[in-house]
Parts: sequence; structure tokens; C-alpha cells
Amino acid sequence: AVATVLMLVQTGAAQDRAAPPRPSGHLERAQAAFGAGRYAEALEESRRAADAAPTSVRALTARAGMAEFMGEFEEARTFYGKASALAPNDPQVIYRTASYAVRVGEYDRALGLLDRLLALHPSSVRWLFRWAPGFLQPWLLREHPSLDHIVQIEIDILTEKGDLERARKLARGYRIVRS
Repeated sequence: AVATVLMLVQTGAAQDRAAPPRPSGHLERAQAAFGAGRYAEALEESRRAADAAPTSVRALTARAGMAEFMGEFEEARTFYGKASALAPNDPQVIYRTASYAVRVGEYDRALGLLDRLLALHPSSVRWLFRWAPGFLQPWLLREHPSLDHIVQIEIDILTEKGDLERARKLARGYRIVRS
């Protein structure tokens, strides 16, 4: 019985050491501050969250997003990079990083990230996304939200480059807007 208790205590202590710190309190405060329009405070809380849990993809992405929002683009790049290194196939991280790349004018990088995001889907979904008729696209985008993100970013890139006609055509092709 004593051996069992010692084993449980040691296992619990090892789990305490192995468990990463939780950034949730800081993230909740960051979200509340952001919602209240206290953006500098939200950035500070998201920084604390990422510092408290440097292996939390959620905390790193929150810090990157707040830094991006506040115009701290190098900080955003750094923390999107850290989140990407920890979760290279996380669709949300890829999407957010691609969105950031568009914002800073790195269109080719954004398109490469969109290709990675699309590659996470089964080949049948990829085929339908690129070749299915327009009437199927709304259903496909609803069933696979990351595909909607791809279309939105492609439209953003075309708009940023001033190619409004191609942006309209793409939006109509995926039935995002009606003709």
C-alpha cells in the first residue's frame, strides 16, 4: 500500500512537472480588454499568456494576433512563426499566418500557406474545391470552413493588388456574392 501511494505521488509530481503552464487567465483578460477597447492592455495580457505558456499554440497565436492588430509586425511575425513551428499543420495557425502575410504585402508567402492549408484536405475535397460547379461551392465551403478562408484570402490578395475584376469573378465563382 505504501509503495502504491509513493508511486501515485511520484506520478502526480511528474505530471505536474510535465504539464505546461496554462495561459487561460491571461487570455481571458486579454479578450475582455480587447472587447472593452483597451487594446494596449489586451496586448500586454496576450504577451503575459505567451510568456507563461511558451508551448501553447493558442497563447502564441493570441500574442501574434494582438501584436498584428497593434501594428507590432515584427513581434507578430515572430509569434506566428513560433506557433507554426509547434503546430505546422494546424489549419487555424496556417490561416492566421497567411492573413498576416497578406496584411504585410507578402502575397507569394500567403499563397504558399494557402496551398498548405488546401493540402490538409483529402484529394476529393481539393478536387471539388477547384473544379466543382458553382452551385456546389456554398455547400463545400460550409462543410470545410478552411476552404472559405482560402477563398477570402485569395480575394484579399487580388483586391490588394488592384485586380478587382478577378476578385469579383472569384467571389461569384464560389457563390460568396451573387451576380
